[in-house]
Amino acid sequence: MAGHNVEGSAQSASKAQNKRIKWNIIKTMIIVSAFFIVCWFPVNVYLLVVPTLDTSELAIGYLVTLFLPYVNISVNPFIYSTKHEGVRRILTRIIICRRRDDVAAVAGTAAGSSVNTGNTRAQTRF
Repeated sequence: MAGHNVEGSAQSASKAQNKRIKWNIIKTMIIVSAFFIVCWFPVNVYLLVVPTLDTSELAIGYLVTLFLPYVNISVNPFIYSTKHEGVRRILTRIIICRRRDDVAAVAGTAAGSSVNTGNTRAQTRF
């Protein structure tokens, strides 16, 4: 009987985890959709209301409303990275690996210029 309780609690924990993941995805999609509407709605309304740009005030308004979609495009990756642990983990791994590669490249060039490693065949192949 004790084995059944352990399996049951593991299944309920798994169901709770799945429910949290689904709710997190729903919240993320609501945030992304709302931000999309807020950023794209002004430029579309502006293009419907003001078909021609005759004055400089209207041109400035157009430039301001045209800037918002670019903001939306730029912010989307940050929304996903803050809402999903998997994306955060992958981005962290990419950033850490690049830092290590940068440090290794700098250390390799410094070591190669000051110390002769004796491995001239490997260096001449490339």
